[in-house]
Amino acid sequence: MAPANGEVEVTVDNVANILEHDNSVKLAGIDVDGQLRGKLVSKKKFLSVVKEGFGFCSVIFGWDMHDMTYMKELKVSNKENGYRDIIAIPDLKSFRRIPWEENVPFFLVSFHDPDTREPVSACPRGLLRTQLDKYKTINVGAMAGGKLSFLAPPVGREASLTNSIASQLSTSSTNSRSHLQPPRTRHRLPPNSFNTIPRIPFPPSPKECLATV
Repeated sequence: MAPANGEVEVTVDNVANILEHDNSVKLAGIDVDGQLRGKLVSKKKFLSVVKEGFGFCSVIFGWDMHDMTYMKELKVSNKENGYRDIIAIPDLKSFRRIPWEENVPFFLVSFHDPDTREPVSACPRGLLRTQLDKYKTINVGAMAGGKLSFLAPPVGREASLTNSIASQLSTSSTNSRSHLQPPRTRHRLPPNSFNTIPRIPFPPSPKECLATV
């Protein structure tokens, strides 16, 4: 699959050349709440860990989205093991640049157990990788997609008109919606309707995420 950013495919051999004019790199992994957790590192540091990975505190799997530790700690991250580091390995196929952060290069990372080097079960990407590997053993593939939505309630005079129409609809079963709606509002969104919006280029799309695990 060709890189979505239009550049050549990033590999261990050519990543230094691709980042020739950069000074820093942003790295991030996904926690149990689906949030990106990461850090900005120097290019020199990134190039030194690009193949074998680097230590990343496992506490990201031990606290919530407000950075408060869970009442019941997990085996992967707890006080007994000192919230030990796990191994974060950059996924070079996930390369992006973040336009709103001065075009800084960005890579997703996958988390691995420091002893077994297996994907961490608490990591969403690691779990997905494990499942896909199981499918491969029986020659089965998997595809998935996602949809983002937003609430678009009417405002002002349009809201009053639509609410009035909704009220009439709830008290009358003989008149059709099309008959009750004024021509100017016939194709407008009623209250509490949802409509899809385009995905932003960061983080990668669901299809791209599947291609990189």
